[in-house]
Amino acid sequence: MVTESPNLYRAISIAGAAWTLSAEPIVTSKTGSASLLMPARAPSRRVKLVYFPTTHGNASQRSPEVLMAVRAPVSLKLARRVVPRGHRFSLTARLRAGHGEHTSVLGTLQVHQRGGWRTIRQLRFNAAPGGRGTAQIALRPRTPATYRFRVSIPGQAGLRYTRGTSTTRVLHVTP
Repeated sequence: MVTESPNLYRAISIAGAAWTLSAEPIVTSKTGSASLLMPARAPSRRVKLVYFPTTHGNASQRSPEVLMAVRAPVSLKLARRVVPRGHRFSLTARLRAGHGEHTSVLGTLQVHQRGGWRTIRQLRFNAAPGGRGTAQIALRPRTPATYRFRVSIPGQAGLRYTRGTSTTRVLHVTP
C-alpha cells in the first residue's frame, strides 16, 4: 500500500541557481522508501530531499546533494555515406542544448584510427540568435578507406550538461 507523506519534497538546483521545491509532496511506501521520476530532456542538476517534521513549521531536514549528470545531446549527420577519393563531403554536427544566449560551446570532430579516436577539427557551436547550435564541416579524403567519425563535447562552463558524444557515422571512400 502506498501512502502520501505530506512533509517530504524534492528540491532541484540547475547550474548553481537557487533551490526550487516541488509543488507536490513525494509519495512513500509503508517502509518510507520513495522513488522519483525526473523530467526527461532536462540538463544536469543537483537534487536533494527536504523533510519538514511538522506541517506548519519552516524547520527542515535535508538530504545530501546528489548530482544528476546528463550527457550533452549532440548529433552528427553525413551528407553522403560513399564518396570518391578526392571529392568533398560535408558533415553537420548539432548540439541540442540550452546553453546561454551569448555562449559558444566547443567540441571536437574525431576520426577512429589505429584503435583510438583522434581529433581532426575543433568545432564551435554558437548560441547567438540564428546560430541554432550547429557546426558545418567540409572534408576532402585523399585515401580510399572506411572512416568512422564522431563529435565529442567536453564538460565546460556555459553548458548545463556534462560531456557528450554523438553516435558514430561511417564514410566509405572509393578509389
